[in-house]
Amino acid sequence: MKKLSHFLQYAALRSVFFIFAILPLNFTYRLAKGLGSLVYHMGFRKQIVLDNLQIAFDAEKTSAELTELARQTYRNIAMSFIELMIAPKLIDSVLQMIEVKHIEVVKRLLKKGGGLIMVSGHLGNWELQGAAAAAIINSTITVAATKQSNPYIDRFITRRRNDLGMQVAGSKGARKLLLRALKNHEAIGLVADQNAGRDAVFVNFFGKQAATQPGPAQLALKYKVPILVGAAIRSGPGKFKILHQEVEILDADTVESLTQRHVKVLEGFIRQYPEQYFWLHRRWKRRPEGELSI
Repeated sequence: MKKLSHFLQYAALRSVFFIFAILPLNFTYRLAKGLGSLVYHMGFRKQIVLDNLQIAFDAEKTSAELTELARQTYRNIAMSFIELMIAPKLIDSVLQMIEVKHIEVVKRLLKKGGGLIMVSGHLGNWELQGAAAAAIINSTITVAATKQSNPYIDRFITRRRNDLGMQVAGSKGARKLLLRALKNHEAIGLVADQNAGRDAVFVNFFGKQAATQPGPAQLALKYKVPILVGAAIRSGPGKFKILHQEVEILDADTVESLTQRHVKVLEGFIRQYPEQYFWLHRRWKRRPEGELSI
């Protein structure tokens, strides 16, 4: 029964993919915004979004501004999902957003030896960011990704990422693939902005301590690899721009201090485009020992 359910879900996804693949791009984006607004009004994780926005922008924005940000968040998430579905139609746009300065920065960091850690968050379109990174280095980039519970959908999404120039390191054996890429002086991509578990380090994120994955900092310090934080920001229907900033690694750095700096860079990007961040996740769920929940 479970296998049938998974197959039906996959069939529904492929049907949606086929429909969006043949629709005009402008209409696709209008429809995505409509779907996002519908989900917002249905209330799916709406309170979590509003709570997160309240935590992040407590005294900076009015209640009306936070409500509008929440509404825009759902629209942008819907657009990001559909952009993954129609990624082949957007490849030219991805290539067009790559400027000479992006190529020069990545090449300079790769020349340091030991590979490159490209850190991102759930901001803008992180899938197309991976495609842009692969195009910049003119090679496959190995990315860590959580395996989907539906095996049919997992294979479909993996194929789509492969088509965009990414080699997916799933939950099983991910570390081995990532380390192999670094040892070959290649780039890896890590999305490191969600609530972390047992091995988390707590760093400041929008003024509150947040449990954060230590992986990027651990790899950078152990293997002497530079870190570049980036994001692919949506600037219009089928149009994007890249934000990026190198994170300096100091001799006195610890995992905590380096994690804090790359998280601070991402926070700066989010503050510029808060409506394009994935506020549906309970980022501040896990608290430091002895601290009450937010």
